[in-house]
Amino acid sequence: MRVPGTIQDFEAPCPTVNRRSLQRDLKGMLDKNLIVEVGAGATDPTRHYRLAEL
Repeated sequence: MRVPGTIQDFEAPCPTVNRRSLQRDLKGMLDKNLIVEVGAGATDPTRHYRLAEL
């Protein structure tokens, strides 16, 4: 099973959830060190997320 990597990957299975809510959820997971953000910056179009090493 492929782990979602971009905000679009999270939007696809959740069409009724707005993007801002998904971004808040991703931020919460980042704050808890469950996932890590990969990319050059906040506006980097290649920015994606992956599971953190535990």
